[in-house]
Amino acid sequence: MAVYVVTYQLSAPEKEYKQLHETMKSFGNYSKRFESFWLIDTFHSAKDVKEKVFACLSADDQLFVIETKKHWSSRNVPDGMIKWLKSDRRKF
Repeated sequence: MAVYVVTYQLSAPEKEYKQLHETMKSFGNYSKRFESFWLIDTFHSAKDVKEKVFACLSADDQLFVIETKKHWSSRNVPDGMIKWLKSDRRKF
């Protein structure tokens, strides 16, 4: 398993992106604490995540997927995100 940061910039934020949110949730364990920033814990590769998520986006939307390792740092982020990352369930 791997933990990925998935973040995106939507070219038409007023557009309905329900399918995007459903796809993100379908990866399994996730944490979403910011508008377009997700953490997901999945068996999928970064490329698979990118392809599945981009299929829900418009051609002009931007997408970035990167694997997160155990060593990270943050400031002023919601407690729920920190607890999610520190959980024994994370498989970095």
